[in-house]
Amino acid sequence: MTESKKPEGSSTKQTKPDAKQHKLRQQFRSLVLGNPNYFGNLEKSSFKPVTKIISNKTYEDIGCVGYHPDFERLHAVIYVNQTSGYGGNVCTDGTQEYVRFYLSFDGGASWKDYGLASFTAYDVPENKRRLEYAVTRKIDPPRKFCFQNNQVLVRAILSWNVIPPEDQPNFQPVWGDIHNTHIQIDPFKLIVVDDLLQAAEVKLPEKVTAAIDLTQAIQSKPEALSLPELADLYANTEVEPKRFAFTELNAMLEKPSLSKNLMSDSFNTLLPGVDIDLSDILGTLVPTDGSTFYEELECVGYDPRNSTLVGILRIKRPNGYSGGPCTKGSREYVTFWGDFNNNGTFETCLGTTFVDVHDFDKMPKQGLEYSVFLKVDLEKFQQSCQEGARLVPIRAIMSWQVPPPCANPNYVPVWGNREQTVIHLYPGDIVQGNMPILSSVGDMAVSDINASGYANGVGIETGFVAEQSPFGGKINLSGKIVGGNAASKYRIVIKPHGAPDGDYVPLDNEPTGLKLTLVTFSGGVLTINPNHVVHADGDGYYPYEDYSADHFVDGNILMTWFTGAVEDGMQFDLRVDLSVDGNPLHDIHGNAVTVTVDNSRPDVDLDIDLGVGVDCAEFNLGAVFNGNFSATDVQGHFWRHWFVIRPSGPASGVSPVSIPAAFPANEAVSAGGTIADTGVVGGTYTLDTTGMQPCGYSLTLYADNRTNVNSGVNRHRNETSVGFCVRK
Repeated sequence: MTESKKPEGSSTKQTKPDAKQHKLRQQFRSLVLGNPNYFGNLEKSSFKPVTKIISNKTYEDIGCVGYHPDFERLHAVIYVNQTSGYGGNVCTDGTQEYVRFYLSFDGGASWKDYGLASFTAYDVPENKRRLEYAVTRKIDPPRKFCFQNNQVLVRAILSWNVIPPEDQPNFQPVWGDIHNTHIQIDPFKLIVVDDLLQAAEVKLPEKVTAAIDLTQAIQSKPEALSLPELADLYANTEVEPKRFAFTELNAMLEKPSLSKNLMSDSFNTLLPGVDIDLSDILGTLVPTDGSTFYEELECVGYDPRNSTLVGILRIKRPNGYSGGPCTKGSREYVTFWGDFNNNGTFETCLGTTFVDVHDFDKMPKQGLEYSVFLKVDLEKFQQSCQEGARLVPIRAIMSWQVPPPCANPNYVPVWGNREQTVIHLYPGDIVQGNMPILSSVGDMAVSDINASGYANGVGIETGFVAEQSPFGGKINLSGKIVGGNAASKYRIVIKPHGAPDGDYVPLDNEPTGLKLTLVTFSGGVLTINPNHVVHADGDGYYPYEDYSADHFVDGNILMTWFTGAVEDGMQFDLRVDLSVDGNPLHDIHGNAVTVTVDNSRPDVDLDIDLGVGVDCAEFNLGAVFNGNFSATDVQGHFWRHWFVIRPSGPASGVSPVSIPAAFPANEAVSAGGTIADTGVVGGTYTLDTTGMQPCGYSLTLYADNRTNVNSGVNRHRNETSVGFCVRK
């Protein structure tokens, strides 16, 4: 059958690093700490390069980048090409591979930063082929109406061992890659009538608008096109009847009456209005090879932080997908298999997933890239690090409109293809039977939370960058029950850190209930319900809803913990307990995680130094004035401060110079930076008004602390302002 252009499980970058390059890789951190531009990858730097290495793909590169419109998730598949050069084996901390995503809505003229994702790479000498990882970033891009073009350019920047800086879409990594592609954003699901009329340039009579509420939102309802409608749609295109009538032809093949119908003089009436060469039907429905003329599965990887298998496929043609974005279009199915005993038969089917695709009048030359993902429960296959890396061959088969059957890992689709790869399961305890696992707190992987309850690393869903970060606000607790099913019940228990285990009590959201985003797939219908509410029983147990690939909870949420002033400044231990027989004394206990809570904002103060504390003044153009400020955090979690002058236009880019320096001038932050964890006391600033236009201004001081607030959505922030006028 037709395979991807890339050999299965092999590397597109097989160049072996020489001894010099390998040594530079080992010394990378110390070299860039001494000279940030040691490798010459920075466009603007006062440091002179010593050895030029820019976007070197020898060790890692980006295979594909795609987007799942329904779930608003960007995915990238990363190839790890070498067996060493990643900081150590699976019993070490390894090194981080970072991917920052940008979106451009104007063809690359400008870019918006959509955040960071990461995974850990290790030396894996056992591997004879490249390893393929995946990363995920949940985004919230602007939507349009289905009749408006919303194709977006995406850029992914892969950087080994160094986080790609924020809002620098032209950053070039030392070791890494830059990948551009096009995606399609889904149209509005809920439509405000007035907005729709304006976008469609439709003006209703005044007597009509007076009688109805145009601010009401209605649910969009795309319909599938009938076969005659498809025949008419594709009458003057290259889309052949056997493509657009494929669903009907395939359904006929599965009917026992097919042989009788084939011999009937009236056979053509089964497909009214469609001219099909009957001799071509057999070759279409029973292929010896899959066609990648319309679509192709190009990459497969495993996202260990989300426990998902990811496939990225390319839509190549402008039409042939059963209708435009205002219709239901058609569906690309992908089924995954694992070869866990390495016998080459891929007998373990892991499940089927899909993404909906459509025709587009305007199609980028390279097509559009979509992604699919499948929640998988692979903890039962992991092994301890002392046993080495656990490597698993994975097979994925994509098929248009017809799901590849789980029972047939050698299935040949009519339209589609197969990809194989090798994935790495991170080391862990061997799990036998059912086991509850708390995998993340506040969007931070449990492995990134230390014994004191602070996080260091990158958020799983949000890309929040934690540096000795406590938690605050709404804290999502995510995890799974290995081997769990629809009958499983669990509860989250909590106690003050250091208290005996007997002090654990249930944590619940009653009587309101626990609100989850439940995803189900039944009878060909995908349902995403963001308001699915479950309630605890009298002992605090909730029903487990995350038990299969077609019935799962988005984000693997087990509980939402709403913290406030009562928890401020305290440490807690959290755990998941699995009910065995309804008796809490018999529960299976999961891993315990310590969490530090901070629900206080930084303190800020700012004045203009005119002998007495002043918060408003007037100066002649070109005057230089000074001021005092403080930005502190009572719990010692200070992160950074910065100044903003408004309005920005007349200010002409002028900004104050402060001691200590403010972010982002020289990245002056705490947690290892130049500012203490308690923040700034007795800070001073100087503002030279030269270059500013005569105007009234506000000078605002902002301060953030390091707290992961609302599960990676933001940080605790405070601000204060002074006003001044600049006159001629």
